[in-house]
Amino acid sequence: MLQSFAQLRKLLAASAQADAEQVEALMEDILVHLQFQDRTSQMLTLLQEDMERLAHVASDPNTVPLDATSWMARLQSGYAMQEQHTNHTSPDADLAASGGETTYF
Repeated sequence: MLQSFAQLRKLLAASAQADAEQVEALMEDILVHLQFQDRTSQMLTLLQEDMERLAHVASDPNTVPLDATSWMARLQSGYAMQEQHTNHTSPDADLAASGGETTYF
């Protein structure tokens, strides 16, 4: 009887460990997806705001000629991630560093 109980305990412990590992892997996967969504949302929001600003400036008949350097500096000031700064100054730098592959956290 004690031997059966010990075997059952080992079986339950192994099962609980496997379940815990599955839950941990699932949680890590969820975090990666949430981080990716957050980063993408930040970048798209910044670009949408910049496009709206451009549309407003373009529709104003009193607009002075645009200065591309100033415009890009203002856009860059809204960057939240180092990746954006790197890509802004050297668009091919990220591809060269990663070998053209996408890396998620």
